[in-house]
Amino acid sequence: MKHEIGGMQTIEEIKALVNIFARRKNGRNFTKYCPVYIFTTENISGYLNTLDVKDKDVLVPCASGDHILEAINKGAKSVDVFDINIYSYHMARLKIAAVKALSKEEFLNFFVRKIDDDTINEKIFDRQVYESKIRKCLPVYSRNFWDVAYNSWKNNHAKLNKSKNLLHSGLFVHNFATQDGMVKLLDYLKDDNYDKLKEKLSIMDEENIEFFNCDIVDIGSHLEKKYDIIMLSNIQDYANEIYSATDEITSLRKYREFIKNTLFKFLNKNGCIVGEYYYTYEKLSNLKSNSPEDILEVESVFNANGEAEKISNDGVVIYKN
Repeated sequence: MKHEIGGMQTIEEIKALVNIFARRKNGRNFTKYCPVYIFTTENISGYLNTLDVKDKDVLVPCASGDHILEAINKGAKSVDVFDINIYSYHMARLKIAAVKALSKEEFLNFFVRKIDDDTINEKIFDRQVYESKIRKCLPVYSRNFWDVAYNSWKNNHAKLNKSKNLLHSGLFVHNFATQDGMVKLLDYLKDDNYDKLKEKLSIMDEENIEFFNCDIVDIGSHLEKKYDIIMLSNIQDYANEIYSATDEITSLRKYREFIKNTLFKFLNKNGCIVGEYYYTYEKLSNLKSNSPEDILEVESVFNANGEAEKISNDGVVIYKN
């Protein structure tokens, strides 16, 4: 990714960054330093299959890194990334490096805890795989981060937590999907796509991916170009916290005003914003029926059903320029 974040940080500063997550409990609040999801819980492939991503400029949340990989898999020309959580950057970097270095089977064994409903994968985040294959594909800053993370957990924290596996370090929100489930959920993990993704990453990674370490409300001060597609995941679920609102309608109104007043400035003609992701379509329907009319002035609302079994009734709100 261009503009490498924290490239000038010393090892001691990186150790301090690692110690933040090593001391904390597993939580789900989205802050500057919070645990990261290993995989998306969102049916990204489901709605991207309804959009024309090929040769487009795309802006996505960093999150687990899956928005990046799915957009590249679908043929995006460039993928810029934002996230308030610096750990998400390193998670995405680890995944990009792993795709470059590993076969699909090795990738699944490295990142997915459950082989199937009855079998636990004890090789998740295996240090030997990291050191022998993935590490060399990481840029310097993320290589330093993961080196320190592995060493710090082994030497300073594993005994207290009774586990040598980095999975239990506090850095991750545990994901209990099976390997087969993740392949069904994410198109880039399908056989032919995975091999093609390797080739695409070797060509576009450094020149066509840029990361902005910022909150969503500050993104406008960082962007320098326009995009064909902007994806915002389920950030609207946290609009109450973002705007200190006391009710969902007020916060959603402010969130949609932000999209139209700020983000539309960075949208190309005929572009679109995947502005709201709901894990149940019924919630979106209920919100529509119980909201003031001005809240409902959106361009498109649809189900994002794909082949995924775990997420089969989600809904997406699309804003079109």
